[in-house]
Amino acid sequence: MTARVPIGLQISVLVQEQPAIARRLRDAAARGQMRRAEADWLIESYEAAIATLEWVRDNEGTIKRVHAALQAGEETA
Repeated sequence: MTARVPIGLQISVLVQEQPAIARRLRDAAARGQMRRAEADWLIESYEAAIATLEWVRDNEGTIKRVHAALQAGEETA
């Protein structure tokens, strides 16, 4: 895939799909297809990925400034 997907859209898709994914994982655990602890871990990991993308979105300006400074060989501390 070569098209860039804006971070806001990435977050929206993940947030929209999160309840269905959590439900499927919990159902799989209830059917004995995976352990409940594994389902919980995957759900928590999914939520952590959303939180990470939100943090990146919220700090985009700082990240870009630091990246530009690093690319220019400047000190960032």
